[in-house]
Formats: sequence, structure tokens, C-alpha cells
Amino acid sequence: MAYIIRTDIKNLLESVRKERIRIPRRQKYEADLRRIKRGDLIFFYNYEGRSVHGPVLSRSSKVIEEKNPGSGPFNGSAGGARCFIYDSIEVDCSNMFDNGFPTEGTAFDPEKGGFCITGENEELLISTLSYFNTRTQPLIINILPVDDSLHVTIVELNDGAEVSNCVIGGWGRLREQIQDMKRTGEDALCQNGTLHRDRDVFDVLTEIGIGIYERFIAPLGLERLHTKGGYRIYISGTENTFGIPFELSWDNEFMFEKNIISYTAGKARNRNTVEVKRILVVADPSGSYAYAYREGTRLYNYFLQSGFCVDLLSRPIQNYLLAALLSEYDLVHFCGHHSTGNVDAGWELGCSTFSAGDLGMVRFPPSLVISSACGSSMGLGCGMIQQGVGNAISSRWTIPDRDMSDFCITFYKTLFNTMDIGYSFNRAVQDAFKRGDLTPLAFVLQGESRMKYEKKDS
Repeated sequence: MAYIIRTDIKNLLESVRKERIRIPRRQKYEADLRRIKRGDLIFFYNYEGRSVHGPVLSRSSKVIEEKNPGSGPFNGSAGGARCFIYDSIEVDCSNMFDNGFPTEGTAFDPEKGGFCITGENEELLISTLSYFNTRTQPLIINILPVDDSLHVTIVELNDGAEVSNCVIGGWGRLREQIQDMKRTGEDALCQNGTLHRDRDVFDVLTEIGIGIYERFIAPLGLERLHTKGGYRIYISGTENTFGIPFELSWDNEFMFEKNIISYTAGKARNRNTVEVKRILVVADPSGSYAYAYREGTRLYNYFLQSGFCVDLLSRPIQNYLLAALLSEYDLVHFCGHHSTGNVDAGWELGCSTFSAGDLGMVRFPPSLVISSACGSSMGLGCGMIQQGVGNAISSRWTIPDRDMSDFCITFYKTLFNTMDIGYSFNRAVQDAFKRGDLTPLAFVLQGESRMKYEKKDS
């Protein structure tokens, strides 16, 4: 279980210094320390600064009665107002985050909650505290194919710019190997339209990751991305070089487990925060993919219950009509199939296909587009970024038709909790990975990973 203690900043600091929480006995209905067991997590809510801090760990289940203590802490709503009888417990503050976070604009409202914290809110508080206490170091990897070589420029930003250059030969052979990796990955994730859940899929992905590490990471001298981590990595290049799954590079763990990774093409938007007022969910317009439709309806209900202005489109539509619609929305989530032909590659709309070439008909591109599609839609994502979309999330590989709403809702909950899109996407992928769901590893983030999206009241 987890709990939250109301206090002011002075007594919060006293609690940390003395590793003790003390509540007036008359406030036991607000915070009954006798409910806390050894090992439970405890958060602090600073009602003066409206911020959450912690967590600390309860050392035991024993509650001590103290009469007229001479010095603080004096926690609870009373703050500095002295009482005669207090209940107190000892806590371990050694793993407490250094910085708290302001609750304004987040999904957590301590004024509405009680003493006990739900499992969902506990996870939310820990992830938010982790975000506000994690510093990532920017690193840019620019890859340019020249004849049969890859010219790579690495820029590491750390109190200045540190630039290095490298040439990797045999690009034609490497490109064939990457295509083999793509086919192997797709075969591992798909079998008769269902998701593998055995160890074989993990083994296949690690084998691909070892190949990426040996062919790219080690020759570029980037072993620190695995040994140290903590980087915000931008992969810049062409659509062909984006086929290299850097996020799956393996050296005892995948690269995405320690770093935030995004792929950039064209000029990125400079805005730091985008207001999201209207959302369009396109759910299986071709009428052929039941799980995609279920994902779309679940997301529609999620957005509706979260107070967004959201529309659901689930019927066949012409590409030029969809292009006109896209200009009316800030966020577009597509669930369906992405065809992979050379000529008509794009979203299948039932009576037409929406391809990268149709983006020119979109007058005002959405800020964020998620392509939760069965087919590989990374090329469409690149085209969207080049046409002015701020961020795109697209599938690197062909995957089976399945409901991805759990993964997507985890992503959206984090995103609309004041966190940037790079962190939100990375956390959603990691959460799915820890649950044994490997399908989200087929998706990539494109565009500026520091962008934030916030809900705008309709």
C-alpha cells in the first residue's frame, strides 16, 4: 500500500532530517498512521507549494504515542499549530527523490484524494517524480549514405558541443542485412495473426540487437549508450537509414531501456508545448480488422471520459476528404492497416489509400499523429514530419492485427501529465516490455522528443 501525508515545507524537511512522521492524534481520521505497515511507501503533499515529494519507506508497523514533543516535525493539516498528543512512525528516506513536482496540470489531485493512494496513482506519482529527477544528455547521430558508405556525424551536447565523424563501409551489404533483420523481426512477432509470448521472440530480438551493436554501435565508439545510458538520442538521416533499429541494439539489455530515442527527418517544430483541443480517432475504416476497431473505440471512450473533444471515424472515406478532416484536429490516432506497396503504400481507408503524397492536401497538419497500423508506416511518418507534423509514432515492422489500447492509454496518460513525448513513449514501451508484451517494440517515435502536449479545455 501507499499513503500520502499533508504537511508544509518546513515540517516536510524536518521529517526528512529526523526520518520521522508525526501526526496530531485528533487528525487520525485524515491520516491514521496505524494503517501503515512495514515497507509501505509514503508520499508528502506540500500544501503550501502544492507539490508532491518522496517516497519514503515505513521502517516498521509500530506507531509511537508522543505527548507534547519539544521539536518537530509536526505534519498534518495543522502545520505549525501545536497539539498535545501525537502519533509518529519512523521512516527510511534514503531512496527519496531529490526534487518534488508541482501538482498543477498533472493528473493527480491531492485535494480530491484521501490518505490511501490507489495502485494507479502510486505508479503515476513514482513515474512523475522519476521524470522530474531524470536529466538526459542530448546526443545527435546524423547518418548520410554516400555511395557504398555511411558518413556518420555524432554531436554530444554537454556544456558545449563535442563532434566526431566516422565512415562505415559496405552500406549495400549492411542494407541487405537490415532487411533480413526486418523480415526476421516480423516473422517473430507474427504467426497466424497472433502474438508470440514465448522466449523465442525475445531471443530473436536480442539476436537482431547484437547485430546492430556489432555493426554500428561499437564501430562508432558509442558503447557508453549501454554502459552509462541517460541519453536523449536523435537519429537524423534518410528514410533508408531510419531502417536501422538502433533502439534494439543489445549489450546485456536493449538500448531503449536506458535511453530516450527519436528519429528526425526535415525541420522539427520549435514549439515546446502544444495545446490539444480536438482529437480524431480513425478506427478501421476498411472494416476488415476487428482488433483495430476495438482499439479505436476504447481510445475514443478514454478521451471522452478524460474530457477531450474527440470524434470517431470508422467508415470508408476518400483520401482527399480525410486530408481535409486532418486540418481540423490537433491529434490524430489511426488504428487499421497500412499497405506496404511501392505505389499505394499508406493507410487503407476502405475505398482509397492515404499515402505520404496526400499530405500535401492537408492545409494545417496535426501536431501529433499516431499510426497504430498493422503494416510498416515509418515512411508515412517521415513524410508527415517533413510536412509539418510535430511528432509521429509509427510501426517499423508489419505486426498482427491486435488491440494496442493498453499500450496507447499508458502513453497518453503519461503524455497529458505534463511529461514530454520522448519520456512518455519510452515509458509506455518499457511498461509493455516488462509485462512481456513485445509488440510495442515495433513502434518508433519520430520528431522532437522534448515536445509536450497539454489538454486545452474545449
